[in-house]
Amino acid sequence: MGVWARRHKVEIMKQIEPSTKVTGLDIGKDWLALGLCDGQTHLRFANTMAGIAELIRQVQERAIDEASGNYARDVREALEAARLEVVMLQPIEVRAFARWHRLRSKSDKADAYLIALAAKA
Repeated sequence: MGVWARRHKVEIMKQIEPSTKVTGLDIGKDWLALGLCDGQTHLRFANTMAGIAELIRQVQERAIDEASGNYARDVREALEAARLEVVMLQPIEVRAFARWHRLRSKSDKADAYLIALAAKA
């Protein structure tokens, strides 16, 4: 693919904006990290029932979660009970997206943002 074709493809991709607001979630044993695609919004909640309730109030339309085993089960069930769309990405999908875009994440906040970006792509 030539340079012009790549630039053209990038410009077309910029024009295609999904109508849904994507919320990336990084779920751990003790903490829930929330990140939006805007790169400005990062929130952290305790992984408790009260923290999950607060997280639900912050999710806009679609919650994207990286498959993380049992820690995420309660969160997913609560989001689905609140009638929010929940999408689960496999960790390899998120890592491949990060490698492709030469992004590194070393914190829960950065992981949540990366998950939101991967889901939006």
